[in-house]
Amino acid sequence: MTHEKHKDAPGSSKTKRSEAVDEFDYMTDWKRVFHQIWIHIKWLNSFGQINEVALLKILKKFKKNFFTFAERSVGVEEQI
Repeated sequence: MTHEKHKDAPGSSKTKRSEAVDEFDYMTDWKRVFHQIWIHIKWLNSFGQINEVALLKILKKFKKNFFTFAERSVGVEEQI
């Protein structure tokens, strides 16, 4: 009985070549790369929208607390 390697057995040259080709295809797959970039852009857009809403809410509170004083209006100052 001889110990010949089966041509599809792990460690055979054919398997190593196919693994190398699969790895090369994975590295050079532009569709995968563009999909990852698109997902990152969608996440950034979502975070930007959330931050915009939060900023408007904070600005509204800030404006209410520091710039809208009924007692400092022009009509009240003239009466004093």
